[in-house]
Amino acid sequence: MEQSRNENQLTDGLYCLFGYDRRNGEEPGHMLFYDNEGVRRAEIPIADGMQDSNIEQIDSNILYLCSNEKMVLVNRLGKVEKIFNLGDKYVAHHDFEVVETLDKVIVLADQRSKGTKEDIVLSVDLYTGKVKKILDFEKLMPEIRERARITKDCPDQDYVDWLHFNTVSAINEKDILLSSRETSTIMRVNNVFGKKPKIAWLIA
Repeated sequence: MEQSRNENQLTDGLYCLFGYDRRNGEEPGHMLFYDNEGVRRAEIPIADGMQDSNIEQIDSNILYLCSNEKMVLVNRLGKVEKIFNLGDKYVAHHDFEVVETLDKVIVLADQRSKGTKEDIVLSVDLYTGKVKKILDFEKLMPEIRERARITKDCPDQDYVDWLHFNTVSAINEKDILLSSRETSTIMRVNNVFGKKPKIAWLIA
């Protein structure tokens, strides 16, 4: 830390969050929280590969993916209040979004049996823990999926990585924005919790 003449003071609270720390192979990865004085205030264990996952605050609790199959709600004392298990059918990736008015979480994921990667969206009920597939892009974009192939240059030779969603944002209680790495596209999907979700537009 260096002293300076800047008279602007930091507000009380957390100053920095490191998304991933792995000191040795015997320990789990950690997210590290530091306060304004540079003191480490928390170490939250996470599984390998979860270093780029989101963290959301719900009241005084935080919600995050601790592994590909589980989300946890942790209170401010570090106690795990709830565990949300996605089961062995799905694999969560990257981002999720809390829709507090509906008590639901929107989660980007794979479905193991499909042979594709990061092309479905789940909802998790914050009260019951029920997991439901709300979007399957093989059904929403069948023409593009049909043309997708695994070539010899693909880094993943086991799954067709044709969309690879990285981020999700809720616009309101029924519509979402998604970013797709493989198609360099931002898309809006309307009525995601209804019977007939629909792609409203694509920006590429």
